[in-house]
Amino acid sequence: MEIGVYLLEYETGKYYLGSTGDLAARFQQHRLGMVYSSSRLGNEPRLAAFQKTETVPEARKDRKSTRLNS
Repeated sequence: MEIGVYLLEYETGKYYLGSTGDLAARFQQHRLGMVYSSSRLGNEPRLAAFQKTETVPEARKDRKSTRLNS
């Protein structure tokens, strides 16, 4: 189980930034269209980047600060 912040890229050229406590399970949810906020971005996401963190709260904090700085 990998904890961290991830960036998905869709074939539409759009991106989704998220955080998770289980990268494999969360990626599968995105691929199956089970995540509402990313389902409208397109099909077949690609993992563009992943930054590992020690805890889920740390991942969420990193995600929020990345969003604010981008």
